[in-house]
Amino acid sequence: MRVLCRDALDRLLRQVMSEWTIHILWIFLKHGEQRFGFLRKRIVYVSPKVLTARLRILETEGFVHCEMGHQIPPKVSYHLTGRRREIAEIVDLLARTA
Repeated sequence: MRVLCRDALDRLLRQVMSEWTIHILWIFLKHGEQRFGFLRKRIVYVSPKVLTARLRILETEGFVHCEMGHQIPPKVSYHLTGRRREIAEIVDLLARTA
């Protein structure tokens, strides 16, 4: 059981602590629901490919939900899920120490 916990924690830390991920989470915590274009403007040095990859990781891990509108072109927005409480304290602590 302990090995499974350690493996799950290791996987989560590798994904959440990857480049740009904490910054993306901080923007969600500070500003709430976001569209892709807004995130691109806020994080000017991240490429669209990397931003998309990080958002997909956060979605896979259950921290972010992607919602697509039914209009053309589709309005895609992202927001934090209920798991935000699990990461909010860590991100807030990092922001305070920066």
